[in-house]
Amino acid sequence: MHYIVGTQFVKSGKQLTLYHISRKGEKINYTFTESTGNKFDLLFDSTKQADTYIAGARGEQLPDYKKFYGASN
Repeated sequence: MHYIVGTQFVKSGKQLTLYHISRKGEKINYTFTESTGNKFDLLFDSTKQADTYIAGARGEQLPDYKKFYGASN
């Protein structure tokens, strides 16, 4: 998991903040708040999928953790 609660980004012209992360059955539930205070949930298959979504919205590239940790062993 790369992004944590409190991470902010703009998506579709709205300022969003990652508010809460929880498990919902086999899925990972990410709760976001808009700058207006409205909350909404998005379900992801994995934290990596959620990180990819947030990274895309932020215009960032995720680090290659497999490569990094593989090199340290």
